[in-house]
Amino acid sequence: MPIISKKKVSGVFYLSTNNPQFHTPFAMICEGSVFLCIFALMETVSAPIVRQMNLMKALKRIIAMLLLMLPLYVEAVVWDADNFPVVYLQDSRRHVCDPDNILSPAVRDSVDALLSQIEKKRGVQSIFAVAKRIKGGEPYEFGMSLARKYKVGQSKQNSGLIVVLSTEDRAYQILTGHGLEGTLPDAVCKRIENNYMVPLLKNGDWDGAMLNGAKAICAYVLKDESLLPNSKSDEDDTPAMAAALIIVLFLVILIGILIKKNWNNDLCPKCRHHSLKRTDQLLRRTDDGKLLVIYKCSKCGHTVAKEENDDQGSGGGMSPLLPFLFLGGGRSGGFGNGGGISGGTFGGGTFGGGGAGGRF
Repeated sequence: MPIISKKKVSGVFYLSTNNPQFHTPFAMICEGSVFLCIFALMETVSAPIVRQMNLMKALKRIIAMLLLMLPLYVEAVVWDADNFPVVYLQDSRRHVCDPDNILSPAVRDSVDALLSQIEKKRGVQSIFAVAKRIKGGEPYEFGMSLARKYKVGQSKQNSGLIVVLSTEDRAYQILTGHGLEGTLPDAVCKRIENNYMVPLLKNGDWDGAMLNGAKAICAYVLKDESLLPNSKSDEDDTPAMAAALIIVLFLVILIGILIKKNWNNDLCPKCRHHSLKRTDQLLRRTDDGKLLVIYKCSKCGHTVAKEENDDQGSGGGMSPLLPFLFLGGGRSGGFGNGGGISGGTFGGGTFGGGGAGGRF
């Protein structure tokens, strides 16, 4: 908590704080609002009308004024690598981590789309961390802590990327993995920040700064054809393709067995022609409840008695499993769950401190 001290200037007492973080525009507005509330409270208490009011009414007015002052002391969460939520781990399509909802949803979606593109085409894994306040107010240390904890980037080419923006600390940083330092050297990172981000950051346009910065970064990355496409998606598809192949092979074998069974069902044991037909003649019911049905060969006239269930039709015993195999057991949608959302994993990349940063 900041230390509040009282100063006397030109015969008037003022309150001041020694905490530089409270000198942001938002904090200065909060301090001014607190002073106005205190002044209004003092004026209320000292007004002559209070002496004429019921004591309970005066207390209610004071309590209401104090309750109005409480939100002014609610501070933003100070984020560090341990409590900062990395949404990519839950949804591989999301790279922008914005727990304080600083950016608009439309801009978050646009930046996510750009970063997903460079991950797919150039294998660059990225985190765009946007917060009001970060531990120590140092975006470089914050970004390196994220890099060490999550190992952002593919291990083969170390092409990780982390961009940090702390609005109340008024600081920013671009961090590049070892394999990305050739594509985005320090001078290029600084140029991107100065040309596309800092002018908008000074005006409080967080959306414009992050979107323009992402576009500029992606333009440089996509031009570097030495970066390998992301093989992660191919690796992820391999188990699914193997499972699908096993299922298809199983169905082919099962259907083959059923067809062979049905094929042999109309085979005449005497003339060996597939001309055995079911008749309406029934012999008797067996002890286990099945029927003995007469089958007759249309070629040689040979008759055969076969067991059937009561509900077995004249189709020759084709298994009732077949409709379920093709229709998914009576459920719509076929195989799979329709491509649900899956979490991402980072590939073990390392960072050496490349990039650039500053304050605005």
